[in-house]
Amino acid sequence: GTQVEILKQSKDSAGNLWYQVNVAIGSKTVKGYVSSSYIEKNKSYSYVIRTGTVNASNLNIREKRSTNSKVLTTVPKGTKVTVKGEKKVSGTKWYQVSLTYKNKNYNGYVHAKYITREPYTAEETKYSLGIIKSDNTTMYAKANTYTSIKAKLPKNHHTIVLGEVTVDSVKWYKVKARMNETVLFGYVPASKVTITTATTSAKKTLKATISSKTTAYKLASTVAGKVKTLSKGTSVTVTGELTVAGSKWYLCKFKVSGENKSAYIIASAVKLDSDAEFLNSLNDFPSSYHSYLKTLHELYPKWKFVAVKTGVDWNTALTNQSKVGRNTIQSNVPKGGSVSTWSAPLSYLSTESGAYNWETDTYTLCDGSNWYTADSKVIAYYMDPRNSLTVDKIWQFEALSYHSSQKVSVVKSILKNTFMSGTFSVIDQLTQKTVTGNYADTFVEAGKLSGASPYFLAIRSKQELGVNGSGSSSGTYAGYKGYYNFFNIGANDSSSGGAIANGLKWASTGTTYLRPWTTPYKAIVGGAQYIASSYINRGQDTTYLQKFNVAYPPYYSHQYMTSVMAPTSEAKSQYQTYCNLGIVDEEYTFQIPVYENMPASAATLPASSGNPNAYLKSITAKNGVNNYLLTPTFNYQTTSYTIVVPRTVSSLTIGASSISNKASITGTGTYSLKAEATTTVTITCTAENGTKKKYTIKIARL
Repeated sequence: GTQVEILKQSKDSAGNLWYQVNVAIGSKTVKGYVSSSYIEKNKSYSYVIRTGTVNASNLNIREKRSTNSKVLTTVPKGTKVTVKGEKKVSGTKWYQVSLTYKNKNYNGYVHAKYITREPYTAEETKYSLGIIKSDNTTMYAKANTYTSIKAKLPKNHHTIVLGEVTVDSVKWYKVKARMNETVLFGYVPASKVTITTATTSAKKTLKATISSKTTAYKLASTVAGKVKTLSKGTSVTVTGELTVAGSKWYLCKFKVSGENKSAYIIASAVKLDSDAEFLNSLNDFPSSYHSYLKTLHELYPKWKFVAVKTGVDWNTALTNQSKVGRNTIQSNVPKGGSVSTWSAPLSYLSTESGAYNWETDTYTLCDGSNWYTADSKVIAYYMDPRNSLTVDKIWQFEALSYHSSQKVSVVKSILKNTFMSGTFSVIDQLTQKTVTGNYADTFVEAGKLSGASPYFLAIRSKQELGVNGSGSSSGTYAGYKGYYNFFNIGANDSSSGGAIANGLKWASTGTTYLRPWTTPYKAIVGGAQYIASSYINRGQDTTYLQKFNVAYPPYYSHQYMTSVMAPTSEAKSQYQTYCNLGIVDEEYTFQIPVYENMPASAATLPASSGNPNAYLKSITAKNGVNNYLLTPTFNYQTTSYTIVVPRTVSSLTIGASSISNKASITGTGTYSLKAEATTTVTITCTAENGTKKKYTIKIARL
């Protein structure tokens, strides 16, 4: 009684006929061969094994298709049975059934009218997008695992859910799918399908044009029904947009034979009018971004702005970025220098524990000779994308990946007036052969091989090495002669060596990324591969994200540079280069981050001010040659003290010194003391930046 699907037939060498069949065994479908003598072809009906329910009060399960046949058992109304076949005998339809009743298995026959079979087809009452959850999901001809298999659907495959039906307590979806350009209809268990939103409401009116021949669909999916194929140049109106499975779609209005239609078109085939496209992109940004973007759009209409929703809370990011040493800034002031373009005021330096010692008035050096941890307000300023939405700073949001349109002439312009403006010729100490090359050509080749923009690579190298180069690029650095590091990879200052030495140590060891770097070519190409694989190809595709990593875990720590100003300074350099080339007004796409819970307005820099230390270093109390002790013992953080003097002492001279030599002190001097009275002295220490600390001394004369 088992139902099989005959796929084909053939004879063996002895002339015996065999059938190749599909057959459901348990939850699996097996393909194999059986002798035709064991198969009964039935052309009068097409039958699928189904679940049924007894609808009679008591139903006899008989041994054969006859009311005179032996009764195997009698079951009550509501008993579940598996209907395995059907056949008419003398005009009466009989079902072949199997069931388990009172812990016994039975196979027999019943009158068909006493069994209500569950449906295995569904009415088409839906039209939704369904995405397959797991690989090799079986699509059956009917809502039943006993029926024939239509296809094996891969994970994430799109289907159209047309209806649903429940069979033996299992919900099934009737679906439409496309496999190898063939449209199939069948059934999939609902548990294997995720219903996905593929429609949106009309909320906008943006004029647009079809940029290439494309198809409009009923839903935002290519598996949906086609509404119309539109030719290039067709005018449409975009009324909504949505993203489905990573692809952006527009809901568009257009006319077909004079009739208005509304359907979904893949966004890549729709070109919005310049202003319409800008206004559409503006909706993705918080309102606090709008005024900056509008100004840029008026100046450069071809520029495109894409909101990158980081999903990261602003305050969480700022707290993590403010950890000591994670963001640094350059200043000569802690060592007696002055404020300048490249020397930040002390108010820009962090005074957190580990970054500054209040007791000694010393800042902790992070790198080189003048790099210190930046203050959190300074970090907030440079991290806030709104502060970089200007013509010269916005370039830190430009994509850093390679494009075939990028030209060697632009790279030459970037390197002009630097030590990399021409060629190099060095002896490779590994092969002892002379290696020559052109710097600009090398950067372009590095871009092609790594997938990184050669413009970005040239600007980054120029930023790291300076106009005249450094020990990282000379090939003559003591202890590392013949080694090069054009991007200062691994060049961190540490107790084991300076930044350049550490960078060249990294360049001279290992075998990845063309190491050891014994020529400028290896250092540039290998360094580009390192940057691309470690940053660009992982989602840190802008200079901003390489500094403030909220794109790829580990967040905050996987960052290329520590200089908090690096993205801004590199952006300005890039802008100047593009200005010199006259290509600033070309079409560029800027990927601009948006954080969760951002402040209503852009962060501001702290006021430029001097030393913040308003603590005293010592307090003294004297009468002639006699010193009198403070209670408790002096500590710069303790601001209240007492002194007890005998009746014979009628005055005390109070002195004090400050920790910072930039601070000023008031309140010191000689104080007359009344007998049997307490005199209160207040000493005020004023820091260079105006911060004040007050210390009080209560002097009791016995």
